[in-house]
Amino acid sequence: MFRTNNKKKGNRMSRVSLKRLFMAVVSTATAVAFVPTTWAEEQIEEVVVTGSYIKGSPEDAELPIDVITSADLEKMGSPSIIEMVRNLGVTAANLGETNQFTSGGQANEGVATVNLRGLGAARTLVLVNGRRHVATESAGVDINAFPMNAIGRVEMLKDGAAAVYGSDAIGGVVNFITRSGYEGFEIGGSFQDIQGSDGDYSVDALWGIARDNWNFMIAAEHGGRGELPIKARDWALVNTDVNPIAGWSGIGNPGLNVWFAGVNAGQAVPVNVTLADGTSQEQNLTTAGGSFTKVFNDPQCANLGSLRTGNGQCGFNYGWFDNLIEETEQTKVFTEFNLDLSDNHRLHVEAMYSEVDLPEWKTSPSYPPQSLYGPDRVILPNHPGFIDFNEFYGLTAAGGAASITEAQAISSLDVTGLPEGASVSSIVGGADAAAALGRSPTAFTVSRAMGVLGAFGTGEPEAARRFTATSRFVLGLDGELFNDELSYDVSVSWSKRNRDIGGQDMFVERMGLALRGFGGPNCDLPATTMGDDGTYGFTDADALDGAGMDGCEYYNPFSRALPQSFVNGNSNPDYNAEVANSESLLKWLIGQRQWNQTNELLVFQAVFSGETNWEVGGGSVGYAFGAQSRNEYYDSDFNDLSDRALNPCPYTLPASAALGLVSTAQLSPNCSSPTGVAAFLAASDEETTERTIYGVFGELAIPLTDDLNIQAALRYEDYGGFVGSTLDPKVAVSWELSDTLSLRASASTTFRGPPQSFLAGTGTALSYVSYTSAFKAIDTVGNPTLTSESAVSTNFGAIYQNEGLYASVDWWSFTFDDSFQTEGFNSLLGAYAGNGCTGSDGVATDSATCNELRTHIFPVAAHTNLGATERVAVNIINGEEITTSGIDVAIRYSIEDLLPGTLGLALEGTYVLEYERADQLDISGAIVLATGGDLVGKLNYNAGPSFTSKPELKLNATVSFETQSHYASLAARYIGDYDDTGATAAYPWLATVDSQVTLDAHYLFNGIDNLTIGLSALNLTDEDPPAARGDLNYDPFTHNAFGRMIKADITFRMPQ
Repeated sequence: MFRTNNKKKGNRMSRVSLKRLFMAVVSTATAVAFVPTTWAEEQIEEVVVTGSYIKGSPEDAELPIDVITSADLEKMGSPSIIEMVRNLGVTAANLGETNQFTSGGQANEGVATVNLRGLGAARTLVLVNGRRHVATESAGVDINAFPMNAIGRVEMLKDGAAAVYGSDAIGGVVNFITRSGYEGFEIGGSFQDIQGSDGDYSVDALWGIARDNWNFMIAAEHGGRGELPIKARDWALVNTDVNPIAGWSGIGNPGLNVWFAGVNAGQAVPVNVTLADGTSQEQNLTTAGGSFTKVFNDPQCANLGSLRTGNGQCGFNYGWFDNLIEETEQTKVFTEFNLDLSDNHRLHVEAMYSEVDLPEWKTSPSYPPQSLYGPDRVILPNHPGFIDFNEFYGLTAAGGAASITEAQAISSLDVTGLPEGASVSSIVGGADAAAALGRSPTAFTVSRAMGVLGAFGTGEPEAARRFTATSRFVLGLDGELFNDELSYDVSVSWSKRNRDIGGQDMFVERMGLALRGFGGPNCDLPATTMGDDGTYGFTDADALDGAGMDGCEYYNPFSRALPQSFVNGNSNPDYNAEVANSESLLKWLIGQRQWNQTNELLVFQAVFSGETNWEVGGGSVGYAFGAQSRNEYYDSDFNDLSDRALNPCPYTLPASAALGLVSTAQLSPNCSSPTGVAAFLAASDEETTERTIYGVFGELAIPLTDDLNIQAALRYEDYGGFVGSTLDPKVAVSWELSDTLSLRASASTTFRGPPQSFLAGTGTALSYVSYTSAFKAIDTVGNPTLTSESAVSTNFGAIYQNEGLYASVDWWSFTFDDSFQTEGFNSLLGAYAGNGCTGSDGVATDSATCNELRTHIFPVAAHTNLGATERVAVNIINGEEITTSGIDVAIRYSIEDLLPGTLGLALEGTYVLEYERADQLDISGAIVLATGGDLVGKLNYNAGPSFTSKPELKLNATVSFETQSHYASLAARYIGDYDDTGATAAYPWLATVDSQVTLDAHYLFNGIDNLTIGLSALNLTDEDPPAARGDLNYDPFTHNAFGRMIKADITFRMPQ
């Protein structure tokens, strides 16, 4: 980072060459608005270039830098920071909307990131005025904290820059540069209409004053977003015959019922027997036991909107309760003060504070339990809801909706006295006769606490708060020493991000108690006594008679407890208020989760630069050197419900052991699987870590000739401990072949050190597990042996420019080694199945590979049946090699004095040639989880947070016309089609995600002094996103789900 002031004595660059340099930077901008030449001429007094510390270094000619100025942003309709990033062709898979159904988006609602080339937001270094800003642990810097009206321009270096800036600049650098030195007062506001929402609004103000030796600026912004429910977009709510995922879970309420009826031993049953010689005869045989099982939908499943049409089973459309946009309130303030202490020394102070508040983040009314078939889920024959359900529908183990087939009866019935070589071919009297031998049935329900009735019977989703507060303070001193021979820039910067994440989950133990009739806030559990055998029992032999009495309540999972469905508006004609669940019982079942994350960054940096006495053909060799220390602090804190240290086990009460919900030996804190008290999200470990990273760096700018310039840089950084240190070089070359044509090239090694949370701790996210047809808990486990990931970055480009035309083409490439990845959970399960680990006859395969894979899969029942998987543990690893390359193109043409005005034409785009990854291995490095290949042009659904959708081609084309008082533009945004290789033959229409073109129109009027009025129509033709396999029937990493948006904005400026 450097500043060049043309008025300073001793600057070797002329005003003409500096203007030419700056225009070269501006002309590479990806902004869709044409930038008039007059604007650049007015701003010539100060230039800030990203990519070098050498004052006066022509980096913009050597490196691919895109620039968006405040003037560009105004002509783009004054977009929010989320909209600005989303519209850039060079970015992909940015966080910015709710996107709660992806592992990277969960718990990041209200967060916005910039992800250059889709390499990962954490691989893009984000700077503010050339200095680092605190980042999240895994998603990169949250740029939603920055007030847009304080930004003067944004520079994007699309090249590895670790040799200059250090860790995280592995895929590029984005530098937000503020409006330093602004004079006057500015106030503005905007409103954006989105169908189905209350819309988005913002108001902002900026004031600046400048005197002979100081200037001061303060900017403030306040805005809000109205929530946009998913149900406001009919294309998003489809059933599983259209999309196999489509926002549906296999666990609903009403749900799927499982009836069990044991057969009394010693009873006679007439059967037809096929003897060994093939003849048949009827025999009376004696039962040896056995049981009958029947799985069937709740009778009200279809009526209440819970039938998954893809497989005909009960489920739950959780998407109906979620949002595409969350209600948001945000306030941001930035201030800056600069003081000339003397002719050669200057003081810089800046401060920022922001709050982004999602007061009611919306999600499912309740999460499903991970364990569906444990003893705590058994419904006994005396359950009043079970009795009511059976009596009303005439259900027993045989007959009615629960009747079993004769084949099921034969396979489930054990008999004695069967002659050798004979088999039972049929049962006299059929299945009903066999089932009549059964005892009173017990049941399980594949269900969640609350479903179509909404949270606590209100029809509303679960609502929880997401709140982020960000602070930043910078104190800097820069100037010249030794008769202006040496420039220095010394600074200390501190930034902090605090994130509060609320949520809800069901208590495992409380649901178990309620199914046995001992639920509710007013229930006094019977006293227990530990017996001589070390197990708990009830002190009173008649304790079970208190079930459902004296303040104790039963939880009823059946549809007779549901008066209606808010999902489809239907009422339940079979509703029975006498067996309905009380609101107080439902609230007692649900607990509040709270997670607080704090990240702090303290940076000390000193940079010295100047010119050597070494003269080469183009002038003096410039140099820069310096040192930096970064102190990173991370704290992860949980409330009692979520803290594994306080609540490690699902069961804590002796009464639970006495009821047979759990063995006494598994009561807290002695359980073998310490997943916590909640049914869905695992408990987590609190973590507080801190480290200091040291770096030293140097750089040379060598003008070999007037037309050939070289930049050489080298940086050493030391993380200490197991992570260790790294040394990264960079060389960049620019060659001006003529006044109109130049070439540029660069090569460097870059790296990224592991975030502290990657080295320890466990975090839980929810993801769709294909083997279970439901969302399950994915526990991501830290790895203390992680080393830095690294990459080799290369770029080669050509630039052509004359008075009206600018054109550039760049070929770029990144090759990653030891890239940070998480083991794919579906890949782990696929490898387990592919290696035959489920075994046969209920016995899992005993092999080294299977035993290793088995450590990831829970519970034990899933080891022989992956459909019973409740959670999967995945490790963060240094993964396989990744190679990606592509071509960037930018063309800009202007015709002045046309009608009279300026006509601008622009085209920019990125074509990705490859994204090759090697075979993905597990943490042991011995087991192939997924075969490698080229991910370009593919959806890559659930392939892991590093491997999102990767369209081959993205293009933006713009035509604009500008006069003194008017500006108008029409932009077309094209995204090419890409394939979903995971789409099955049953869904051929999902095999390709179709290409899409959307149009954005902008108009700006500034014909009234000091007043600017803008009007924009985004997605002018109201295009729906193309269908894609996933929770919302589209790809949220690539496409926009909001439809046409109309925006009006106004700005009033009062010059100083």
